[in-house]
Amino acid sequence: MRSMTAYSVAEEKTKNKTTKIILRSLNYKYLDITVYNLPQQLLVSEEKIKEEIKKNITRGKVEVYFYQANKRINQFSVDKKEFGRYVKEIKSLAKQFNLERSLSPLEILNLPGVVSAGGKNSISNAQVISALKKSLKKLVSFKKEKGRAIEKEISKNLSLLDNNIAKIKKNKKRPLKEINGKEDIDEELSLIGFYSQKLKKIISKKKQIRKGKVIDFLTQEILRELNAASSKTKQQMLAILIVEAKNYLGRIREQAQNIE
Repeated sequence: MRSMTAYSVAEEKTKNKTTKIILRSLNYKYLDITVYNLPQQLLVSEEKIKEEIKKNITRGKVEVYFYQANKRINQFSVDKKEFGRYVKEIKSLAKQFNLERSLSPLEILNLPGVVSAGGKNSISNAQVISALKKSLKKLVSFKKEKGRAIEKEISKNLSLLDNNIAKIKKNKKRPLKEINGKEDIDEELSLIGFYSQKLKKIISKKKQIRKGKVIDFLTQEILRELNAASSKTKQQMLAILIVEAKNYLGRIREQAQNIE
């Protein structure tokens, strides 16, 4: 069992740059992935990022935050092709408009796109995916840890619910024949027991499946049967026990909302 809410951070370092990937997972019915702050030159990585997340996560709203820091060094690079284009354009304009003055090399170096700081040590798509995998591993670990706590809480409340059902079975009176079985809640109690056993099997399964949706469905069915039993019974003690059972079930349903 895994929680839908989780958080992780991982870094991938090169000589002069550090790439940081932050992942945040939130409650959501389906799988929804959003990538923030990805540089334009790395946009091709966005689909690869989403594909990698889909391999590891089945449900929830996943937010991916990309950060990149450059090491402060006295290094720069000149884009000679860009420099040449400026020179060619300046000469063409000077000839066209009969201009005598030409720009000096220093003036051309100050034009946009000619000089870039930090050299050519840019982050690659492979490094982005590497940082993502590190962060994903931490995220899944976080999910599992929180999932164990959720499983423990659900199991506790399911046990309390079963105890209440056992008390109802013990204390209920047989309905009089002339009532034509209108107060008979044996079928409802039997179905509640059936769904409860199904819940226990789902909770204890080691295989990663979409447990949240299954648990939500089973708790809805139990609630339906509890409501039916509540509408039939005229015994005050049973009514109180059914209300308590609904309370335990509500806690289970609340926890189920955070299961992947």
